Amino acid sequence: MAVSDANPAVLHDTLGGEYGLDCTSLINCPLTELEGTPAAVTCGYAEYGDQFRLFWGNRLALVCLFAMSSPDSGAMSAEFCRPVACGDREDCPVGLACTRGLCQIPGRVTDLDDAIALCLADAPWLEDCDDYLDYFFDLPNYEQLTELVDSCEDSDDPCSVPSECRQP
Repeated sequence: MAVSDANPAVLHDTLGGEYGLDCTSLINCPLTELEGTPAAVTCGYAEYGDQFRLFWGNRLALVCLFAMSSPDSGAMSAEFCRPVACGDREDCPVGLACTRGLCQIPGRVTDLDDAIALCLADAPWLEDCDDYLDYFFDLPNYEQLTELVDSCEDSDDPCSVPSECRQP
């Protein structure tokens, strides 16, 4: 997907964080920091730092925090992703619809990355590495997350999002 004038200059996650969208491709697109961008903290080995990037679940556009192993690539975990929020179609990258306040690819089913991000849509980003382990155990919907991973991990079927989580 190439970036065009139809793309917004700013994306928002479901927590209200702001990210600049200014790249030549929406595939693995690094997002630029703005005044409303949260701190990038993964507490992992990131030789080239931590970086927010636009990522794609099967259904949702996601803001994900990557631990960068080189200037152009890094690792991410679904726990470090939040859905891209919208008020209308113009808030979403080109080709996506704004449905239930989330930027979504029409006609797609929910996969595990999507489902985890939906369950964490209202969970704050990690702010302090001293609280790293407590952060995960204290996440809202932690029990639903563990059940979700167990039920969706090896399945080709769409994931069912627990009712306690935000729905697509």
